[in-house]
Amino acid sequence: MAKLVPDIPITVITNSVKVIVELNAKEKIQVIATGGILTNRSMSFIGPLAERSLLNYHVDKAFISSKGAYIESGISESNEMQAIIKQKMISIADETYILCDHSKFQVQHLTQVASWDDIDHVITDDKASPEILDGLRRRKVNVIIAESQEAMMPATSADHLLTDHNE
Repeated sequence: MAKLVPDIPITVITNSVKVIVELNAKEKIQVIATGGILTNRSMSFIGPLAERSLLNYHVDKAFISSKGAYIESGISESNEMQAIIKQKMISIADETYILCDHSKFQVQHLTQVASWDDIDHVITDDKASPEILDGLRRRKVNVIIAESQEAMMPATSADHLLTDHNE
């Protein structure tokens, strides 16, 4: 998703090294990294430092990936420390967007991240089941179908926050 962000004056707060590297080439975007313990697999920061750094900010929009999106209970994560970071991101955002391709629906992982009451939007692909999408809408979640599969591919590790950059 970071590739799709236009070079406009915004601030991005992220725990993702991949997002940091991608946005570093865009001169109008200010990037803030959370710091913390770097995970090898997802190339993202987790742990107490990452958690504490997020509490210093307020953002307009949070874009958060999900390992699982179970219609009855919400979004989940396989790693507890990743789940805690995502919970913190949701708590400091005015609006939360979940990036979730069709393969993540009706999958439930070890750690609960948030219920659908905490989620404003889901961005998914056109292969998501109509029944699942209707279930989300019944829970007052706005469903956005991505125009291309490419837009969904970075969703596996794209946890970042956007805030207006006022100069």
